[in-house]
Amino acid sequence: MNKKLIAALVELEREKGIKMDKIIEALKIADKIALKAGIEKDSLFRVKAGIIHLLKKAEDGGHCYYPYEEFIEMAENFLGVELEKITDALNELKKESKIIIIKNDIKKLYLAGIYNDEKYVSEKILALLSDEKGHKSREGKKDHIYNLIKDLAAEEEIILDNFQIEAIKKAVTEKILIITGGPGTGKSTILNFVIKIFEKENKKVLLCAPTGRASKRLYETTGREAKTIHRLLNYNPKLNKFLKNEENPVNADIVII
Repeated sequence: MNKKLIAALVELEREKGIKMDKIIEALKIADKIALKAGIEKDSLFRVKAGIIHLLKKAEDGGHCYYPYEEFIEMAENFLGVELEKITDALNELKKESKIIIIKNDIKKLYLAGIYNDEKYVSEKILALLSDEKGHKSREGKKDHIYNLIKDLAAEEEIILDNFQIEAIKKAVTEKILIITGGPGTGKSTILNFVIKIFEKENKKVLLCAPTGRASKRLYETTGREAKTIHRLLNYNPKLNKFLKNEENPVNADIVII
């Protein structure tokens, strides 16, 4: 039975073209079975599967890539094989377009899927930021936005500092903006002002967050419905895809994550 299982895994990879990551969840058990069934410890199949497994674990932990040199050392320890076997497997995976190796400030190792996703998102952000026509239009509204902020602050009886005012202005006038800061730095105040100003401008605002807990926190902070990203994009588990996409976009003027 063990030999049949390993033979099936090898068949899936070599003959059927099924992506390695589809069988990664079975790796921990299958690796032990494979060694008992006679598959060599340093076989290319095993080392490749181990590399993908480690990269998937990093991805599950929220990492887009792994520093190359650190990964090599970790893979050697995890798989118990020599450096040459690791580099051979990496070269094979690169040829198969399953991994991407990038060298800029440091050498980085990506799973191909997450690298392509990251590249796609960065290109979309750059396209938004380079919208000169829209930028000029928004620049002309800054005085109007400032007056809205001042009036809203008076209504709410809130005193904003200059940094908060500037953050609100940018959030309302720029195509995309990231607001960061530690606890107590005024992020919630900024967020509520941004939402209320957009609503005064008759813009449809949708709120979402990566997790259910985060979306609940967003609701508590703003008093407005907040969904998970998966729910907002109408994820269909049977089809394993989002039903909201570029062809069928979310019905909103503003999306706050």
